[in-house]
Amino acid sequence: MKNIKIVLLALIISFFIGYFIINCYESDKTIGFKLGEYTKEEFEKEIISLKNYIYKIKDNKYIIYLGITKNKKNIEKLKGFFIKKGYSISIDNIVIDSKYDDLIRSCDELLEKVDDYESIEKIENKILEIGVI
Repeated sequence: MKNIKIVLLALIISFFIGYFIINCYESDKTIGFKLGEYTKEEFEKEIISLKNYIYKIKDNKYIIYLGITKNKKNIEKLKGFFIKKGYSISIDNIVIDSKYDDLIRSCDELLEKVDDYESIEKIENKILEIGVI
């Protein structure tokens, strides 16, 4: 009986440690709002109509992002914002330079507090101006 209690206790502790580690990993993800992937020629045509964006090159494809966030609460808000602007976007996990984490978190805090599209656009433009990818 004593061994069963020890095993159960170990399982419960393992569960909580695993849950904590997964939550830490999940909360540190950066979400990019991807407009699409383009060849160099398509990219040059597409960016003419865009005011602010960031991009990365992967496998000779230019991947354009219109916004980023680290806050799960802001995903739906930003998705609605881009859809209202007429963009067909997808959500992508992206890797950014860690030196921009604090800036993104600060902008995310501001973004959580606003609902008007003009403020949302200003906040996202601030992140994009830095070129975090």
